[in-house]
Amino acid sequence: STYDMIETLLHFGRIRNYSRVFSLLQPSPEVVSLFDQIIVLSEGHILYAGKIEEVEGYFADLGFRSPEFVDLADFLQLISTEDRESLYEGDGPCPGVEEMASHFRYHSLQGGDIQILLNSAHRNKLDVHGSVQTQSGNVLQMDGVRRQYANGFFRSLYLITRRFLLLWIRDKKVLAFSVVRNIINGASVGGAFFNATDFLSIQGAMFQTGIFVLLGSLQSI
Repeated sequence: STYDMIETLLHFGRIRNYSRVFSLLQPSPEVVSLFDQIIVLSEGHILYAGKIEEVEGYFADLGFRSPEFVDLADFLQLISTEDRESLYEGDGPCPGVEEMASHFRYHSLQGGDIQILLNSAHRNKLDVHGSVQTQSGNVLQMDGVRRQYANGFFRSLYLITRRFLLLWIRDKKVLAFSVVRNIINGASVGGAFFNATDFLSIQGAMFQTGIFVLLGSLQSI
């Protein structure tokens, strides 16, 4: 499940002292409770970025109250949509996305830090022609980078075929099941059309064989 996957990744991340970034659509309350920090986005704007235990209080200061029957994940999802008006209990009209993003950017500590980083010069600059200029002044052309790491047709065909065979051989249970299934299908078709000499029977055998091959291909996809 999603909860088990997230919990496992968080466990290994803490062991190796790595930062973990997850992008989820409609996560469950149990999954959200695993996060240390959370970023709420809406229409390309950052509405909140910070500790998860402070997010409900932050929006409460803006006038948004979470109903008792709504968990934190659904509350944040409502905040990022037009349904936020049903949660607003503050004075005046309900703030829009741009107003909420502006408030976070200029009236919160986390928003101020993010704004400083966004306004600071990046170590690499991208011009309109698609080239990257590094901090040392070297210019890397995008076309040159693509050519450097591009594979030819036969090289790509070899890599794709090798990957397919590796995955196919690795799953021994599915491979054994496929062999047994093909033997049973072959025996059933052969038994049904054994000693068939007329054209319609041969055509029926070929059609049924094609159906079995097609169904097997769909299962592998």
